[in-house]
Amino acid sequence: MIISTKVKYKTAGKPEDYQIQLYVPKVIPHPSKTSAKILANFFMGSKKDKVQYRIDGGKWEEMEYNETIDPNFANEAAHGKRESVSR
Repeated sequence: MIISTKVKYKTAGKPEDYQIQLYVPKVIPHPSKTSAKILANFFMGSKKDKVQYRIDGGKWEEMEYNETIDPNFANEAAHGKRESVSR
């Protein structure tokens, strides 16, 4: 027997199609080498999911899966800008 389930994720206070948040540094030097990173917080994403990006119409590149703190969340939490959800 095969059982299939589908999970629908919705962020509180956001539209239903809000499923990813990007963190992009304001300036990334080009073409020099840099350690700057583009991060995508793909809500409910897993190692099995394929997330790609491209810059200025360039070639699509696959993103590397990494479990880390979302810089946007950390910045908002540090500055007291996170909204709490009451239950």
